[in-house]
Amino acid sequence: MAKTIAIDIDIQARDLRFLRAADTVLKKYKLTRTDDTSENNPVCLVAITGGRKTYELKFYTDWSKRPTCSCPDMKPSGGAASAGGFCKHAIASALKWEDLRCQLLDALL
Repeated sequence: MAKTIAIDIDIQARDLRFLRAADTVLKKYKLTRTDDTSENNPVCLVAITGGRKTYELKFYTDWSKRPTCSCPDMKPSGGAASAGGFCKHAIASALKWEDLRCQLLDALL
C-alpha cells in the first residue's frame, strides 16, 4: 500500500511569494547562473545580488532534491516551508530559466 505524505501548504503565502518573485526579484535583482556538472548530480548555482545581501541558490537539475537558498526564508523556521518549500529567489530563478520552470510543479502541487 502506498504511503500518504501530508504537506501543509498555505496557498495564500505561496501565491504571494510567486507575485513577489515576479515583481521584485526579477525586476530589481540580478540573477547570475552558473551550471556545475562536476558533481554526480548536476546542479545549477544562482547568485542573487542587488538587495541587502547576496544569496546563493542551488537547483538540482535532476530533481533529486528541492532547491536550497541561503536566504532566511529557506531556514526551517522561515516562510518557504508553508509555501511548498520555495523561497522567492527559487521561484524567480525558475521563472527566468526555461529548463528550471518545470520544478515549479513541486511548489504548485
